Amino acid sequence: MRSSIITSVVMSVVIFLSLDQVFPGCFSRKTGAFVREIFLHPKQTGSFGESGPMLANQMVVTGFSLCDVEDSEGIDILEVGAGTGPFTEKIVKLAGKNDRIHVIECNPRLAEILRQNFKHDDRVTVHCCFLRDFKLPENCTCFPLIFCGLPWNQMNSKQVEENLDAIRRLRADDGV
Repeated sequence: MRSSIITSVVMSVVIFLSLDQVFPGCFSRKTGAFVREIFLHPKQTGSFGESGPMLANQMVVTGFSLCDVEDSEGIDILEVGAGTGPFTEKIVKLAGKNDRIHVIECNPRLAEILRQNFKHDDRVTVHCCFLRDFKLPENCTCFPLIFCGLPWNQMNSKQVEENLDAIRRLRADDGV
């Protein structure tokens, strides 16, 4: 039974990679990269699928509506576990022109995709690290708005607690 599951997974990867080579563009660059990372680096990817645009829209719009901090000099916004950036895309659209958007992604290949996708937006800084290792940026004491796309169900209880502690440490007292 176990070997048939492994065989099915391997065949799925081979089919996916073959389709991607035979029909370039049949998968978006981001989707293709995400699927490859699932199989090649599962501990750095964590999830079996990207967050879709509907979830990203709902989460980000709700987060911004709950955050009543307005500052003409901009606010610091944190996104944790960005993957290929579906939340990041929506955050960029809703953030103010002076806001600073810090994006954490522990997978180096996905972090590079994020850097490339947002290289023309000076508000976005991509940090390739685990949340527990993230240091507050210069001139930032906390984040009034944090979006988190971590795959909680893929973590053990110690990892969950470490990540929740890090979010508590980084979040403003009245933050969302």
